[in-house]
Amino acid sequence: MPIVGATVIALGAGIACGVLCILGIQQSPLRQRPWTYPVLLAVTAAFYVLFAFLGGAVIDVVIEACIAVVFLVVACSGSRIGVIAGFAVHAVFDAIHPWLLGAHPVPSWWPAFCFGFDGAIVLWLARHTLRTAYRDALLCL
Repeated sequence: MPIVGATVIALGAGIACGVLCILGIQQSPLRQRPWTYPVLLAVTAAFYVLFAFLGGAVIDVVIEACIAVVFLVVACSGSRIGVIAGFAVHAVFDAIHPWLLGAHPVPSWWPAFCFGFDGAIVLWLARHTLRTAYRDALLCL
């Protein structure tokens, strides 16, 4: 399959998985937990560490772990805007990862898949946050 076709499929699969993840969270008690999306951000960032570990090069693991710690700190900040920004920055990281740190065996489809997943989460969280802020503003009138 051509690279462009595989990328489009991976992107679509990532978006679909992101939407399914959101729907699953919304239908479960996790919807009420303030830590749900921060944990999802931390876990999403940790996948690159896993791929680096599978590659076997210690330096790749260290680099990816350092990057993942940044996302973990953002996730632990407790800020909803911080988590939204964290997913948005991670989506950009997914887009540039093959050119920035392409040495270890990240599956070729993973950056596009993860970009789609992160994008779906960003859009959902941004929409939900703006909707909640608008509703709260109307209640204050």
